Amino acid sequence: GQGNPPARQRRRIDGPAGALRAEERNIASLRSLLRRTTEAIVLLRVLCDNDFTRLAGQLAPDMRLQLQQMSLRRFASTVEGARLASALVEALMSHFTRTDRAAVDAIAARLQAGAPLFFGGDERTFYHARELLQAARDARDRRDPETAAEAAGEALGLLLRVPLSGDPTAVCAELADLRCFHGLVALPLAAAAAAEVAVHG
Repeated sequence: GQGNPPARQRRRIDGPAGALRAEERNIASLRSLLRRTTEAIVLLRVLCDNDFTRLAGQLAPDMRLQLQQMSLRRFASTVEGARLASALVEALMSHFTRTDRAAVDAIAARLQAGAPLFFGGDERTFYHARELLQAARDARDRRDPETAAEAAGEALGLLLRVPLSGDPTAVCAELADLRCFHGLVALPLAAAAAAEVAVHG
């Protein structure tokens, strides 16, 4: 019949061009892994410079267990590694948002420059919004409701631009604490719409 040629013949037809394409794919894959590993090392360096043990202690128990068993390669190249990296960044940025807001921008700039695959522009926008939510709480505690409402509104505007970034549970708790109830409705709706676009294009 006129079916496919036998495997040996297919290899000959494919020949050097096929081998070259396979080699190019392998090199591209290796380059990608090398880039992610390099950026993972930058991220880990920033975390180590900011009391890694304390940050790891803030992770959920299952995440801490994953961290103990995680190799650098898996940290850099798997979904579990990406989730762990995200949780560590959340712990880092949350700590400084509460204790030293001046340091947040410097850390964000360092992460965005050295590890953009782990901390890109969307993450920077998200953590700037978290800074504004903290500023809103500080203003509320000073009994300055106008400034608090202004900072919360600005934060919500930023969050709505990047609804799939960061930890939505923590953000919703902060919005509720600030009595920004329209944000509790708007943000999940924006996240659902963005997820729909991401899935279906």
